Amino acid sequence: MDMVNHENFRQFVMDKVNTKVDVSALEEERERIRKLLRQVVGAKAKLTDIPDKLDVMDKHYDQKYQDMHDRLDNLYDKISEYEDSIADITAKIEAVYGNQITGKQIYDILVHFEMMYYKMTDLEKKEFMKDFINSIELYPEKMDNGSIVKQINFKFGVCYEGQDGYSAAQRKNRVECCCLLKRKE
Repeated sequence: MDMVNHENFRQFVMDKVNTKVDVSALEEERERIRKLLRQVVGAKAKLTDIPDKLDVMDKHYDQKYQDMHDRLDNLYDKISEYEDSIADITAKIEAVYGNQITGKQIYDILVHFEMMYYKMTDLEKKEFMKDFINSIELYPEKMDNGSIVKQINFKFGVCYEGQDGYSAAQRKNRVECCCLLKRKE
């Protein structure tokens, strides 16, 4: 495959792959929520001891007991909310790391692409292309040269007609010119 052997393409892919994923904001948010969770769990632990210490002979016993019960319900709701938030953030972090592809994986795929592609079913080909192509723009009508594809936007960098980027666009006005040059004597 000429594309894999092209030095600019190889360097472009390696630069993009070697870019570190920054999940520090997610990790900071998760740690902030963990601190809030620890505070709420501590408050719940303290609050669960209080109803046992209430005096049943107190004229406000029922109100105090109900207030403690309501506060405990609110704390349990907050604990559940914080645990769900932590689980969501952890899933996002794992997804980011899980979706990160190494340079070797990309290179191996590209080297064996032709062999793999022709062995795939149509459904497998479609799923495979969804991993690489963001969108495809089509002309409203078929062009004179038979082309219907205006531009393909990839999820990774490509080198197309000498330009690096994330898209490959069909040039509208391609003109070929042949001329005969003769030396004057």
